[in-house]
Amino acid sequence: MPGKIFINYRRGDEAGWTQALFGKLQNAFAREQLFMDVDNIPAGIDFVRHLDEQVASCDVVLSIIGPDWLGVKDGSGVRRLDRPDDFVRIEVGSALRQEKRVIPVLVNNAEMPRADDLPDDLKPLARRNAVRLTHERFNPDAEGLIRQINGALEGAEAARQQMAQAVSVAAAEAERRRAVEAEDAERRRQEETRLKAIAGLSPEQIAKAEELANWEFIKDNARTQDFRDHLARFPKGVAERMARAKLEALVWAGMGAGTNRLALEAYLEEFPDGPNAGTVRARLDAIHAAEAEAARLDEEGRKELAAWTTALETGEIAQL
Repeated sequence: MPGKIFINYRRGDEAGWTQALFGKLQNAFAREQLFMDVDNIPAGIDFVRHLDEQVASCDVVLSIIGPDWLGVKDGSGVRRLDRPDDFVRIEVGSALRQEKRVIPVLVNNAEMPRADDLPDDLKPLARRNAVRLTHERFNPDAEGLIRQINGALEGAEAARQQMAQAVSVAAAEAERRRAVEAEDAERRRQEETRLKAIAGLSPEQIAKAEELANWEFIKDNARTQDFRDHLARFPKGVAERMARAKLEALVWAGMGAGTNRLALEAYLEEFPDGPNAGTVRARLDAIHAAEAEAARLDEEGRKELAAWTTALETGEIAQL
């Protein structure tokens, strides 16, 4: 199961329990999935930002809480949790702020801290459901925690896949919008060019300019409707011959050897003098001949059936 696990603990508070749990986790997860002991922060690096980044790379944060976790103090008598630079506070606070799956792990009969006993940034920890590890049931307790971690990693992986899919869909939609916007921009550019080109021209010159502009726009297309629209819009125009030739070529290219009679007749009606009209007529002649032969055979069959029926009804040898 992919994903990373961040182990947060205070070194002066039941470190032995943490090491024992770490050993169990090493048997259940790959070593690169476990992150513990952040003490090699490079020189000159903002350690708060560095810890934020380390927590951000993980999916589950285990907060190991022993009996002294809440009240341990530094050399000057200040409770460590009240210090903004306390690593435990920074790591847990970062995980809560990033809405990571934070699992309090209570060891050696420790109690879950109350919100009133915690700094403001750690108060949400009091609402997280805790897991307890005991001497008597350490192995089954640890196995239960591992099951909880696996469930959390599965959920994180599913969320990542959903996010990746959403990003892919959003990227595709953005690309589609860009294509639409580019097409709209091109249409506007062409319209501006057209308006500039026809400024001061006579109606006949304008019509000719519009026809040529439209022809330039569609001449490399492969959509037959574009050329039919052009011919309907500009009958007997200067580009009529080229538009009709391109239309005929596209229609012919779309007609396979198995084209039916109606399609062939439609082609001849639209292009009676087209370069492929002779071939189409030959195909139609063959179809008509086949239809006539089929009709003849059908008529002979019907006559034979009628004669046979009559012979059977009379029972006469001569009829048979």
